[in-house]
Amino acid sequence: MEQADDEQGCEEAPATPTLPAPASGLPPYADDLPVPDAFEINKAVSPDTLERLRRLEGDAQLVQAMREQGFTGLLYHSFEAELIAYAVEVLQAWMYTGVIFRICAAKGLSMSPPSPEELELFARDKDLREELAWMSVGRAIIKFKQNALIDGGWRPEAGSLLKSYFLGAALYQFRDERKKELRARIKNDELTALLQRLNRSARASANELIDGDAAELLLDPGTTVPARASVDAALSRATERERSILKLILDGYTQEEVVEILNETSVKAVEGVLARWRKREQRHWVGHPHNTHRAGGI
Repeated sequence: MEQADDEQGCEEAPATPTLPAPASGLPPYADDLPVPDAFEINKAVSPDTLERLRRLEGDAQLVQAMREQGFTGLLYHSFEAELIAYAVEVLQAWMYTGVIFRICAAKGLSMSPPSPEELELFARDKDLREELAWMSVGRAIIKFKQNALIDGGWRPEAGSLLKSYFLGAALYQFRDERKKELRARIKNDELTALLQRLNRSARASANELIDGDAAELLLDPGTTVPARASVDAALSRATERERSILKLILDGYTQEEVVEILNETSVKAVEGVLARWRKREQRHWVGHPHNTHRAGGI
């Protein structure tokens, strides 16, 4: 009996009014609203925006077609070859003008600023530009295929065209490849050139060769170095790691930039390397037969 009363109560309870579910995110009854004419919409959008939207739609259709083929076959390989050729050409042009460093900075990529010598080298050395561009693009295309295409990291609604998206990935790789190249160059050609230059200036004092902040970093104020000290000999006694750090300091790089370029663990690690080098040089000059200016120990 009680159950019957409950059922009867349910029957007499007023039904909650329901609205039709929105279609495509539109409010109820949106289908009754007037739809603007396509021509009127196009007039309100700039030609550049329309062209970009068309290209984004084309990119989306291309990705879908490649996805249906498993990102293999003629369609994907043709797309990949065209993308690589485009990115290599663009990166080389950006390196030639030096604008690549401004673009990386605008994208928030952390990297040491180029020296005038490096900018001149990029403008002069075609082989270097080609090598860095191909290495950067070659590494980027592997990650791009997996992350952007297969895993769906690229989305047309984000507003970035496929080529632009890939160039961004290539710039990340350029940052790393440039760091490797700079580190290798420091250890080879430029270090040799530095030693030759210091050798020609061996009759100058260390303070004449090293001034400003670099002098304070490399030479302990409590140490007296002979006026005609051979700085190249001091560098030749340094370890490979010490020479790499000293070369950058001499070129005006900060210790923070040295950490980034040489993949050192911290500024303190760089300071420790410099301190050990200074102490070893102090011991050398204290025992040097021509060091008549040193009155006491270190």
